[in-house]
Amino acid sequence: MPYPIVSKEELPAYIHTSMEGLRTHVQHGNGSVHVMAALLTSYQSASTLAKKRIALGETSGRAQLQIVWINPPQSFLTEEVLWECIEIHGITHAEYEDLIDLLPEEQVFDEVAEYEHWISPPAPPDASPLYKYHPQRLLRLTPWGRDVAAVGRKQGRPLLTMDLYDSAARAMALAHNAFLAERPLRGRTSGNKHYRSLSRYHDVLAGFALYVAAGRQIFDIPPQLSAMFRQSDVDDIAVDEIKLPYPSIYLHFGVQDDLDLGDGWKAEGAYITETRIEGVRKALMINVVAAPPSFDEYVAFDRNIEPCYTQSISEERSKMPLAIAVEAVLAEKIEELKRERDTIETQEVLRERAKPMGIAKDTVLVSVTQRNAKEELERLQPKHDAYLVMLRLIVNALCYITAYPKDIEEVWPSSIPSYRLSELKRAKNNQDRKRARSKLEAAGFSAVHLCGSALAMQIEKQQQIGVAKGTVSTHWVRGHWKRQAYGEGFSLRKIIWRMPYLVKAHESDTKGDPPGHIYLAT
Repeated sequence: MPYPIVSKEELPAYIHTSMEGLRTHVQHGNGSVHVMAALLTSYQSASTLAKKRIALGETSGRAQLQIVWINPPQSFLTEEVLWECIEIHGITHAEYEDLIDLLPEEQVFDEVAEYEHWISPPAPPDASPLYKYHPQRLLRLTPWGRDVAAVGRKQGRPLLTMDLYDSAARAMALAHNAFLAERPLRGRTSGNKHYRSLSRYHDVLAGFALYVAAGRQIFDIPPQLSAMFRQSDVDDIAVDEIKLPYPSIYLHFGVQDDLDLGDGWKAEGAYITETRIEGVRKALMINVVAAPPSFDEYVAFDRNIEPCYTQSISEERSKMPLAIAVEAVLAEKIEELKRERDTIETQEVLRERAKPMGIAKDTVLVSVTQRNAKEELERLQPKHDAYLVMLRLIVNALCYITAYPKDIEEVWPSSIPSYRLSELKRAKNNQDRKRARSKLEAAGFSAVHLCGSALAMQIEKQQQIGVAKGTVSTHWVRGHWKRQAYGEGFSLRKIIWRMPYLVKAHESDTKGDPPGHIYLAT
């Protein structure tokens, strides 16, 4: 993102506000901490701007002012930190020199110096139609996406281990720190980053790594199918009756505009993984993820951590109806956070726990567990209903994939140039097809499993019949999933969907199969 552009007249007030922000950030209520800062200035003429391709066609130059924090604590692992970078456009060199002479050196800064180094803001990544899928955005746009994917490829199997979790988190930390080193600190202080938010995002990175380990399988649920899922009850299907076609998949529903997960981010999809935690305990892991309010917000990695939610359904719940299991896990999580938030630990208890750290006796201690629980609860509880709707949408999709695998077809995005698909079409054996697919994936393209094509055709036929008969649908009759007996002696069970349908008000009480009801063969 570009640096703030300030006019000559606004500059003194802007610098004052920026320095107040630095002091507030450093002191955190401890006024005894002395903040030392330097102001580094530089100037580029119009010809130099054009030569360095910073700006073309300008008649005047630009000035840049860098506010540098020169006494950060050792935890920053650096001798100085760039707090803010400010630019003044349309200024001559003479005006620049006059401006520097007017800056209040003694009152505000420990040092003011001219500096030849001009910092250009990093160019933002290009948007692409392929980035509508969360895995593609994470892989191609985030500084850590490729490194986390490498963690999944290295493991090779979708097993959730502490080594995989730590490796994914470490890959993000290293790439994120390198990214932040190029950005001013002030822009990073106004965002949604909190310890628990980062911890939850690490859960998503683990889910993404497992998805990569399983071959990067995306299942696209079209809006029409999602709308029908929302009108279907799914209280009779147990966890262990769900059969994933791959050990880990990504379900894409598209942006759910009514499911706001905070700061304008909308629920969009989920990573689903059948795994064994540490190779022993079987679990179904669900990572709910969101779509950003804008492309610029997504790539503002110095300010934002995307909202997400993770739950793991243990083997002990495998006989429970899946819809009830996901609701129970969410409710238990909220109750656990409430207990952590409401547990009051006295200074005596906290000091006793802090003894091994050698902290001074007069230090006022704060329970990190209590504070973090309060923060996470404040984010999770207001979004309870949104997460619940999304979880039920996910459960419906898992039932559909289990019950109707024949209504899923693999397609490549229409935006792929035809010449890139030609090698795949010409492939005569599995080895050639695998090589062609690898080339497509290396170029950033992924095949997608499109769900509901046969269903969409039947719905279209029903709609054409309805239009021909002059009928207009007015409301939904809810559908539901159920277990149907079949086989010899009706000893086996399979999942079937009695789909929701739309009817006119006067048709609500008719007998038999009403207009708009659709059956899909399993």
